[in-house]
Amino acid sequence: MRSYDHTKLERALSLNPGFAPEDFSSKEWVANRNNCLFVQGWNVGLATYEYEGLYNVHWFFDDAKGREALSLARAMLKELFETTTARAVRGMTRTHMRGVRWLAKHVGMKSLGIIEMADGPNELMLMSRDDFFNKIGNDNG
Repeated sequence: MRSYDHTKLERALSLNPGFAPEDFSSKEWVANRNNCLFVQGWNVGLATYEYEGLYNVHWFFDDAKGREALSLARAMLKELFETTTARAVRGMTRTHMRGVRWLAKHVGMKSLGIIEMADGPNELMLMSRDDFFNKIGNDNG
């Protein structure tokens, strides 16, 4: 599921204008081997290396919805936790993106509240590796 195909990331970003800065280079992002790009079809997951043990995550699911999206997000997180030094993941989700917030909470991320950002209110989410593998009787396994 991990990929180094920057064109998948470019496509996901083109469908989500404003997510990345104008000078963002998907080729450079993918070339940084600390970052993780997960791809299944046109469904894309990002794990941006912040510093040792912490990744910032985001999903761009083109056709996976509901339970399929939940299963895919869990698989992506499982691969991230099993193949990197990640001890925790965080995400900032715009509050109007209710489906993404639902998904994050159902994979086990905990809300740390709403934070005002330049693009408006965002919900800060966090999950540790241990929380992921221990979530509700190992739902994520």
